[in-house]
Amino acid sequence: MTASKFGTTAASSTRTTSHAPLCRCKTSFISTSNRGGNANFLGDNVLGRSQRTEAGVESLRATLEQGIPDGVRFLLTAHGVDKRRGFWKFIEKTAAVRVCDRIDTSRDDWQDQVATLVTTRARTLGLRFEPDALAVFVLLAGEQSQQIGNELEKLDIYLGPDRRTITEEDVNVLVPLSRAAIVFEIGKAIQHGNAARAIQLIDQQLAADESAIGIMRASIISVVRNLYMAKLIVGKFKIPTGNYPAFAGGLNRLPANDRAWLPQKKDGSGVNVFPIFLALPNAANFDLEGLQSVMEATLKADQALVTTGLDHRLILHRLIVEITAARKNSN
Repeated sequence: MTASKFGTTAASSTRTTSHAPLCRCKTSFISTSNRGGNANFLGDNVLGRSQRTEAGVESLRATLEQGIPDGVRFLLTAHGVDKRRGFWKFIEKTAAVRVCDRIDTSRDDWQDQVATLVTTRARTLGLRFEPDALAVFVLLAGEQSQQIGNELEKLDIYLGPDRRTITEEDVNVLVPLSRAAIVFEIGKAIQHGNAARAIQLIDQQLAADESAIGIMRASIISVVRNLYMAKLIVGKFKIPTGNYPAFAGGLNRLPANDRAWLPQKKDGSGVNVFPIFLALPNAANFDLEGLQSVMEATLKADQALVTTGLDHRLILHRLIVEITAARKNSN
């Protein structure tokens, strides 16, 4: 989780990873993990709390406090660190710590985090995404940084030096379809009013033993909620919607009371903007009253899946028809 370079008295640089051994250094200075990397001496577990482990960690701390000779680099990596412990507080004060925790896809703002990571890495390759292409890429490539890097390299080679803008078609051609992408495709079909396509994808998921409740929570509720919030934002606030940075900045500059009802990032750094921004174009194809009815229908369908013995497939089919019927000029 952390990596540190200590000078004679203090740290000068630190790097954090998720799955590396606990300690390494260029010289044979110290190692506090087993060869398989399965032992974690800094975690809140039986091994980390044992007297022998605590004594060893404190001995390491005392050695580092005394200073390491010039030219010696001390690298510390770990996962699941108990940040309440004195050793961690010592590391935070004396080393430059970088946390590289894996993005948690169970959090509401995971797409925003991945989108930021993707655009940053793409920029280093001289690439830029069209908005729809970025949304598809995020869901196809997922949260794994190595996978993101691999897919960006493929796109870089595919486009060549003369074309540097990535389109949705480019992403669909090169990036393989994943479960997350199917979830996205269901939501996309719903927003476009394509009930037949949405129902086809839902039936495929059900045939693959996916839970109807899981489909509802992942593919339908989030789409309906984002459409509703996007419609309210456009109607209530004068915020630029032409590009993501302007939209995100506008939302986060609103008074606290005006954005309290919007979904917030778990770290408290602002509104979880990305899913709402993606819903903006399609929200224009719904009336606010229609979306309110859709929200109520979605709630009833979700309750029916959980509390009744009605056929789950039929519940989802009926809801899809209701949602797409609320769209202007639905297919």
